[in-house]
Amino acid sequence: MTKPSPALGVSLFILLFFIKTVILALWVTPMWDIPDETGHLAYTIELAATHKLPVMGESIIDWYIMETVQEGNFAPELNNTISQHPPVYYLFTSLMWKAGTLITDHRDLLFRIPRLVASVAGCLTLLFVYRLMLLLTRRVSISFGAMALISFIPMFTHLSAGVNNDIMTMMFSTIAVFYWARY
Repeated sequence: MTKPSPALGVSLFILLFFIKTVILALWVTPMWDIPDETGHLAYTIELAATHKLPVMGESIIDWYIMETVQEGNFAPELNNTISQHPPVYYLFTSLMWKAGTLITDHRDLLFRIPRLVASVAGCLTLLFVYRLMLLLTRRVSISFGAMALISFIPMFTHLSAGVNNDIMTMMFSTIAVFYWARY
């Protein structure tokens, strides 16, 4: 009898993580429960609508976002300090937002659809953690354990189900360390 491939176990584990974060992103995690989600979403929507990068000091968090946050008790325009962030993450979320507008006009669902980018970035982070540890240790059990350990950190899962650039930053950092170690 042949042993199952480690790739199958890793793939299934990452698939389960993806399913978990999608369920959290779309149905469980309340809106605005992710740190600075209003600013990240405003950046996404502004980039999708204007096809231009937001400018610090000029970019605002629009009323239709703030209306859902504070239920009518808000200043009509709040400066969006998130507009200082690099645009790579927001290019992906703005594409998700545009795709979402083709499917629905339901505001709550549209606000949640860009969360899927963080879910994918979380999965890629886990994959590269596994590959990095396999490169460094040559042991499947240690590599799988490291990947599993990170996936069980509650904040990693929580942020992988929201509109924020933290998980994509972690993903790029993990990829960079992997290729540096490989070099």
